[in-house]
Amino acid sequence: MTSAHRLIAPEPPADLSQITLSLAPTRRQWFRMTTDKERSPLHWSRLGRYRFDSPSARWGVCYLAESVPAAFQEIWGDQIRSKRLDWRDLERKIVWQIAASPHLRTIELAGETLTALKATLQCFTGSYPKSQRWGAALMEHPLDLDGLQYLGRRSGRHCLALFGDEKDERPHQKELVPQKRGPLSHWKGLWQLLDRTQVRVAHLPAKPPSGDWE
Repeated sequence: MTSAHRLIAPEPPADLSQITLSLAPTRRQWFRMTTDKERSPLHWSRLGRYRFDSPSARWGVCYLAESVPAAFQEIWGDQIRSKRLDWRDLERKIVWQIAASPHLRTIELAGETLTALKATLQCFTGSYPKSQRWGAALMEHPLDLDGLQYLGRRSGRHCLALFGDEKDERPHQKELVPQKRGPLSHWKGLWQLLDRTQVRVAHLPAKPPSGDWE
């Protein structure tokens, strides 16, 4: 095998349905950000714009992160490279905490599972078309997964791609409990996060909020 071949992330194997996979423990609490115009954080994307969803896949996907900082990085990680964000964009974001069932059927796309799947980490952190093909294939696995735990490309933290449908709800969807925490601009940890990531913010108000929720 040449070095060039080793760098190419594998496609889902033809015998994926025959591979035995182990379910992974799943944390109960997750986080997601929406705009201030959205009434619920639970949206099941099928547009093919993100990591694992695609129009032809069996289920839509809702993306969650393990913490507020991880959700922040996943949204703005690419912009952070320029070290400048617009306060007006931060101001429009609402943070939600979402409690999930402790019995979620997920696998972790890391560790020994990568070897079992004949995959590499690049399969799930590289190009969207490839990770979307993996997402669609894993939705069809006989294990009947509720979602995938994966490492966010921008944050390196645990994220969760939940499988679901807007109209035909799966059992685990009915157990999700979203709680609105508050505007991102009022989160007490925001300024410390901006300091740690060395991100500057444009269009700051004369008196930015100091934060009223943790």
